Amino acid sequence: MHVLMVSLERTVLNPDSDAAARMRRYAAALGRLSLVVLTRGGAAAPVVLDARTIAYPTASRTRAGYLAGALRAARHAAEKGGALSVVSAQDPFDTGAVAWLIARRRRAALHLQEHGDFFSLPHWRREAYGNRVRYPLGLTLLRHADGVRVVSDRIRAALVARGVPAARIAVAPMHTPLAAWAHAEGDDLRARVGAARVLLWMGRMVPQKNLPLLLRAFARVRRQHEGVALLLVGAGPLAPQVRADAARLLPPEAVHFDAWTDAPARLMKGADAYALSSDYEGWGRVLIEALAAGIPIATTDVGCVGEVLEHDVTAQVAPVRAEAALARAIERALYDEGFRTRFLRAREAALARLPSREEAEGRFVESIRAASAVREK
Repeated sequence: MHVLMVSLERTVLNPDSDAAARMRRYAAALGRLSLVVLTRGGAAAPVVLDARTIAYPTASRTRAGYLAGALRAARHAAEKGGALSVVSAQDPFDTGAVAWLIARRRRAALHLQEHGDFFSLPHWRREAYGNRVRYPLGLTLLRHADGVRVVSDRIRAALVARGVPAARIAVAPMHTPLAAWAHAEGDDLRARVGAARVLLWMGRMVPQKNLPLLLRAFARVRRQHEGVALLLVGAGPLAPQVRADAARLLPPEAVHFDAWTDAPARLMKGADAYALSSDYEGWGRVLIEALAAGIPIATTDVGCVGEVLEHDVTAQVAPVRAEAALARAIERALYDEGFRTRFLRAREAALARLPSREEAEGRFVESIRAASAVREK
């Protein structure tokens, strides 16, 4: 089987990267894998990852040139490796549209991946005008794909409710490497920020994460517990607004900011609880990492909640955009010793249910084979 994957993941162009190693494993299982990587600028020469795996950067001058570059790369891939069996895309929007056109031209099966939870609730669609255009495009492509890979049961249910054939959807969560979280030594965050307890958040400061909600909910908690501080780790386009909101809602000693670190496990191991206030998440890898680090979790009902995390057992869960409920969840994660004890007892069993790397990658490979079988009928 010759599979072509359309991707924006530039790291696969580095043969020594984890992403490139994962692609080589996929190729070994499938037969042959060609990667069309949508890039702007840079070298256009193919990158040979091994005898079965070749990556073709488009090296386009503009985003508008992605399609032409992808079509050229697909032609070269077919000439080098033979007829395409399946064309897969890492999302059902921009790369999905490119994959659809290549699949039609090459008479191959179309396989789409949905890593984010874009269809359950309207929040993603309302974030930007471009998302309003992508929403119907993505849904149309998903409905007509020969196979769809999603990372959670939550996403699968949302797609089925919107007309994507259930039989064509495969749930294949991403594997989360956890060794670093299990063995890391924790930083002394209490001493660093001068607080009795520390609530941690880590990530990109973008609309999806709804940090204004987190700040308002934390302000409620801080009115009852003056000894707690919030540490926000990361950056992003909304960082100036987040800092302004924090200054308006909370005293300076209550909120602290850190740049992103390559050793996040140390921060997690040093925190008293982790908070996630997102409007949506595909899987919510950071929740799995917090579970592995052994810090109680307060989160909105997103991602792997309901599959890996159970309310009042391994997390305190609040509805999306529910400020008062999220404040209660944070307070219980920080101060409810009964819950904290239940969390520590239940976390190992929850982690044990997660798929291994081999299981996760095997499910992904099977979803591609299933798409090919649909096309062959």
